[in-house]
Amino acid sequence: MIMNEKLGIHLKESKIAHLPEMHAYQEALGELLEVEVELVESPVQKNPAHVYWHFMGVHLRRPKYRKVIHDYRSLSTGRFSKLKDRLKGVLNCRPDLRIFLNEEVRQQMNFKDSVPYCLLDMGVPSWIGDLRGDSDEFRYGFCYVGEVTKERGNEVLLEAFVSRNLFDQKLLIVGNVEPEILSRYEGESGIVFTGKVSQREVFEYLSETEYAICHFPRHRPHCYQTPTKLLEYAALGKKIIANKSPSNLRLAKELGIEVYWCSERVFDTYETENTIQDNRKFDASTLTWRKRFEESGLLDHLKAWQADIEREEFISSRFK
Repeated sequence: MIMNEKLGIHLKESKIAHLPEMHAYQEALGELLEVEVELVESPVQKNPAHVYWHFMGVHLRRPKYRKVIHDYRSLSTGRFSKLKDRLKGVLNCRPDLRIFLNEEVRQQMNFKDSVPYCLLDMGVPSWIGDLRGDSDEFRYGFCYVGEVTKERGNEVLLEAFVSRNLFDQKLLIVGNVEPEILSRYEGESGIVFTGKVSQREVFEYLSETEYAICHFPRHRPHCYQTPTKLLEYAALGKKIIANKSPSNLRLAKELGIEVYWCSERVFDTYETENTIQDNRKFDASTLTWRKRFEESGLLDHLKAWQADIEREEFISSRFK
């Protein structure tokens, strides 16, 4: 029995966190399963889809969907982050499945119930290889992608760049910058701020840059998370400059990513005469979102739910 409608999945959009992977989810799930994936701002009570996929967050009341997924891409940030995560474990509604970024995040959340779970680490788009450049001529010397905030402690990049007077090489900052930090540095001629842009635009900017910077925080929750930009920089074949954060060191060793290691302020110890190895030999084909989904075990759950729904609809149609 084939359903008249495909399995429907609603991905809950976050108004707080920037989650470019949501669009990757749409693409990968659409390719791998006969499903319809839609981004929504809140649960749709009228004719709800079969699966409600919530990026956590807080989710106190279970919506009227057949299945609910809680996806923990990150732990809580800011003050009292451990307490926030403990409260989430107590107050959030019970889902049918939990997804965690990795085993470290799962252990930190420390749920004690019997809800099944999957591990789904960060991936790269299947088309990222199309933007790998072979040119040795660049518009910018350095590019940092991501938020610049006091909480992340990465404003030290800008301080060190200015103090080293590296303006002739230009530093490109792609992403949101806290207003106080922006107002302090936006007048510097060697620093270019783009603001928030699409994922494809990020990769296009990187193709115009010689060195990609991965400055990843050392503190919780970042010490448990995958440095996505390090993964993307390697997939683009870039020359990478990074600080020695636990997450950067762990991922580079695990995947064999070439990195020029610097101090916490990065530019304090960067020397222009040093030769930096690129990552043009890096093979990202096993790290695409499609591969991540296939290896996570998540598809087995979705296929089982789809079969259950088909059965229910068949039985329902027979007794109408």
